[in-house]
Amino acid sequence: VGGNTIKTRSFSLVHNRNLGPRYYDSNTPCGFKRNSKTTTTLQLVVPTTAANLADLLEGAVPPSALSVVITFTHPTAAMSTVITLPGWQIPPQDPAVNSGEILLTLDGTCRRTDNAGARVPALKITNDATA
Repeated sequence: VGGNTIKTRSFSLVHNRNLGPRYYDSNTPCGFKRNSKTTTTLQLVVPTTAANLADLLEGAVPPSALSVVITFTHPTAAMSTVITLPGWQIPPQDPAVNSGEILLTLDGTCRRTDNAGARVPALKITNDATA
């Protein structure tokens, strides 16, 4: 996240194309059309530390954004999977206090970014190490 390695307890990634069926005078759907914009959301659950608070809560508050790379490693490098989210933003919030370890749950929205005039998509999945 933002160039730092952060161990997560869990994460949730949702990519919603917001497509809905269209019926066009029929009882069965005969097509699909966009209901709204596509959204990609990422929720990270990480231990609350001073470093995490400073790096995450301050670095991803709009209009700033952090780049997130999720790597699933496999003993065979060509079978590893990398998910790249270049523009993750989270709203300003205070962490919830639980008993025992305090976990920081971060709900953020992933956005497209511009890199030297080229648009970078909000979500990129690479399924091997040679892509």
